[in-house]
Amino acid sequence: MTQAASRFEPARESLRLVSPSSETPSADGALSPAAGARARGSGGRETARAYNAALIARVQHACRGYKAGELAERMGLHPETVRRYLRGQKPAPEFLAGICRELGVSPRWLLLGEGEQIAPDA
Repeated sequence: MTQAASRFEPARESLRLVSPSSETPSADGALSPAAGARARGSGGRETARAYNAALIARVQHACRGYKAGELAERMGLHPETVRRYLRGQKPAPEFLAGICRELGVSPRWLLLGEGEQIAPDA
């Protein structure tokens, strides 16, 4: 199974790879079974694009109000790297983990658009 044909789903304390379902996230982070069913016929490219677009939108939402330099310092990343992610480049897993750890964002919300944005233990 390739990474493009899978999605991440939070487990109890780690992330694990699970097979894709017919659901894809919409722009607001909600899952839409119909969109996934349409995208399957094209080899999943639209599904991956829709997921990445929704993920980037959630990243931008979670980071609203923070400057790239501040986030970079808190996460131990270069400021330009953070700026690229906030401008829409697909973020690295380390950045996503940093958002969850440093900003108290729920991994399930960030990765899948499910549940509450703020982690319960934050």
